[in-house]
Amino acid sequence: MISSPILLAILHAAIIPTIGIWALLATKLMVGNRLRWAERCFMGILLTVSLATLHAVMTDDANVWFVHMLTLALMVLGQFLVPSRHNLHAVSDRPVGGVI
Repeated sequence: MISSPILLAILHAAIIPTIGIWALLATKLMVGNRLRWAERCFMGILLTVSLATLHAVMTDDANVWFVHMLTLALMVLGQFLVPSRHNLHAVSDRPVGGVI
């Protein structure tokens, strides 16, 4: 049987990235009022992941801080690199060939 501290460490290393990626995808897939709600959730989760990363670095938990740092990088860079539904609709409204 897995002891409690080991299980907690596994959950800590797995749940934070899952929640961070969910928040990123939610901001990219929602529109309208749900988008504003998703953006607020994203900012709160980004702050939480940042604090969890800082805690993992301060406690020198090598495996966990690396996973949290990658999650933090994915969340920040994902906002710029992953297209959102709003951007896809704006592109589809343009005429083909750039002629207006």
